[in-house]
Amino acid sequence: MQARTYFFFIAVMIALAGCASHTHSTNQSVLESERFTQHYKVDTYIQSAVELQSLGYDAALKRLHGMAQTNWWLGNGKVFVLCRMLFVQRPGSDFRGPFLGQGFFLGGTDYSDWPLEPIELVDGVPFLITNGYLLAGRSEAEDMYVHYCETNCDWSGFRYTIKTEQQKRDALNKLINSPKWKMPLDKNEQEFLTAQIQ
Repeated sequence: MQARTYFFFIAVMIALAGCASHTHSTNQSVLESERFTQHYKVDTYIQSAVELQSLGYDAALKRLHGMAQTNWWLGNGKVFVLCRMLFVQRPGSDFRGPFLGQGFFLGGTDYSDWPLEPIELVDGVPFLITNGYLLAGRSEAEDMYVHYCETNCDWSGFRYTIKTEQQKRDALNKLINSPKWKMPLDKNEQEFLTAQIQ
């Protein structure tokens, strides 16, 4: 069947959702010691962004490259999300998303609705707004995307902070009630977003 010639690209979503696991010593930083689970959790990315920003631009960029190169064979996707959080569009340039394949977006939306695909930032909370990708081949390497961002984008002046449960719920409610959705979110889509803050 023709459908079998395509691969439902779970690697990035499993990665973005954090399915790959690493073993690290307990004295390493959050960025290096994160043990991925089966679900995308906003806290993982907020905490990592806070730590990276605390390092300063040069050290943070070096850390991002190191994470991407260390994890290249896992394709875990974490660096893609962090780049979308930590860089902004440079005047006169573009800030494209990583090449991950054809995204499957929630609520009848598409790429044009989400300039930071695969995430949407709501008051500093990074929600995953695509639940899969269709890809025939390989996705862009994370280190290549870091290089693209440092060459074409600016470091964001927005400072991330650890969020309370209430702040995350407020951000979730704001996203669920966003006018961006082309059709009402169904129960599974709402649960997909809600699980990200739990």
